[in-house]
Order: sequence, then C-alpha cells, then structure tokens
Amino acid sequence: MTDNPPRTVILDGGRLEVLRKQLGLKIREIPNFIAQKLGPQRSITESTYRRAIRGRPLFIGNARNISEVFGLPFEELVVSRQIQPMLADVEAFLDAVREIIRTWLNEGYDDVNGQLPLHPEFVYRLSGDWTGWNQFRRLPPDHPQWKENLSRDIIEQSAFQIVESMAELELCSEPVAADQADPSKEPPPEDGERPGQSGQ
Repeated sequence: MTDNPPRTVILDGGRLEVLRKQLGLKIREIPNFIAQKLGPQRSITESTYRRAIRGRPLFIGNARNISEVFGLPFEELVVSRQIQPMLADVEAFLDAVREIIRTWLNEGYDDVNGQLPLHPEFVYRLSGDWTGWNQFRRLPPDHPQWKENLSRDIIEQSAFQIVESMAELELCSEPVAADQADPSKEPPPEDGERPGQSGQ
C-alpha cells in the first residue's frame, strides 16, 4: 500500500488581489502580514503568493494559510484541485542554486564601471527592492523571455533564502566571551560606594 501523493490546489487569484488591495497591502508585504496574523511558522514567500494570484498550483497547506489570513472559507477560494505533479529534476535544480550562491559570494557586491551592480538580483534583494527580472527589464507578459525569467526568479529566490539562512547560522555560531558583561546589569557596589558611582 502506497501513500497518496500530496495534493495541490488552485486559488481564485483575481479575488485574492481584490482583497489584498482592499487591505492596502503590497505584494511584498504579504509574507509579513501572514506572519503577524498566523505566526512566522505559517508564513509564505512572496513567490508563493505570486503563484497563487497567477493561478498556479499551491501546496494545500500554503493555500489554507492564504485563505485564513484573508478571512475566506478555504473551499470558497479554491477553484480546482490537482494531484501534485512529479517534481522536476531535483539535482539539476540544486546544481543551479549552488552555482548562483557561488557567484553571489564571489561577485555579489561588484559593480559595472562603478555604477550599476553586476548582480542587481542579489543587491536589490538585500535591500528588499527586488521585484523580478521581468519588472527590472520592463518586459510585457507576452515577451518570449517572460516565463524563462519567472523560472529564474524562483531559482534565485531559493538561493537567496539559503544565503540568508547561512548568515543566521554564522551569527548563531559566534562564540560569546565568558567575561562579556550583561549591559542590563551593573556590578554590585563596593563597600562605601554608592550605586552608580565607580571607584577611583
């Protein structure tokens, strides 16, 4: 007996966008909005929300989080259900992510002739201003490279999340000096010394 494959659903993207705009939220604000309402462990990425409004399949857990945060019954927001398709070539995907990370670590802060960043997709993600290659290049949806750029954004976003996680791990691994003073606490005063007055 084999387990059933995980299911995905397609949500009513148009309705989601109406609700988002009524709340006065930008797309890039959706992850923080969900984290504040439902908790960080239930938040989604910006790219996941963009998949939702474009009518792309979502894992059912992410779809439920979106419906809950917008205050809609899950079944009312779902327009179709699908069996999760086979995953793409995982090794090829991971190889692409690794190559992007290597490139960013080596060239991420370089620029072209002291002006434009060599890797705007990295620099502008750091500042939170990256909106995707199609927006950066001002390409319309009917442009031949539109879908290719969407795929590139997904892979690069995965790479960026790993870079961020690596930075957090590095901070966690930094040793704390044994004699490091707690700034919230002062040493007890010595005999004959008033609090807040240091000895000479």
